[in-house]
Amino acid sequence: MSRSVEKLTDEQLVLSYQDTGRQAHVGELFSRYKHLVYGVCLKYLKEEEESRDTLMDIFEKLLRDLHRQKILNFKNWLYITTKHHCLDRLEKREKTEERLEKLKKDEKSSSEFMEFSEEESLYNRGGIIVQADQLKNALKKLDEDQRICMDLFFIQDKRYKEIVAETNYTLNQVKSYLQNGKRNLKRLLLEEIG
Repeated sequence: MSRSVEKLTDEQLVLSYQDTGRQAHVGELFSRYKHLVYGVCLKYLKEEEESRDTLMDIFEKLLRDLHRQKILNFKNWLYITTKHHCLDRLEKREKTEERLEKLKKDEKSSSEFMEFSEEESLYNRGGIIVQADQLKNALKKLDEDQRICMDLFFIQDKRYKEIVAETNYTLNQVKSYLQNGKRNLKRLLLEEIG
């Protein structure tokens, strides 16, 4: 890189890149501020490897976006661009994590339901089908906390967090009431069936 490029101001480099398309101008700008860009990425993303990846994304973004925009203060523009890029990346990460968490919950809920339906079936014991009114009567005989949790989880199809929010029970209480409720309900139904 020639000495003349190094002597140009940020704004001169931007204008020169916009006129000539010479990537060396963007390279000079990038080398001046890459430590600052990396610092901003690390501040928002909190992970070194992701921050390094984002640093390269920002360089590529400079090559694309500097042609299209009028920039009066490059350093401020670069900071804002980097910040927004990091925030977008965080939003995508959160959405991905939410999707994965939802899949895990759905998978866990399905496995809990399957475990319940296969091992502790309420509806079929030795070929005898439990009638809906028998189920309702047995539910009424449960302790109130167990009945509430059983109703919310199995009848209203609520998740643990929703039950916690609705009842103000702790998560451990909800799990305990459901576990004890299933066991007690099974016992009550077996008594009704005879």
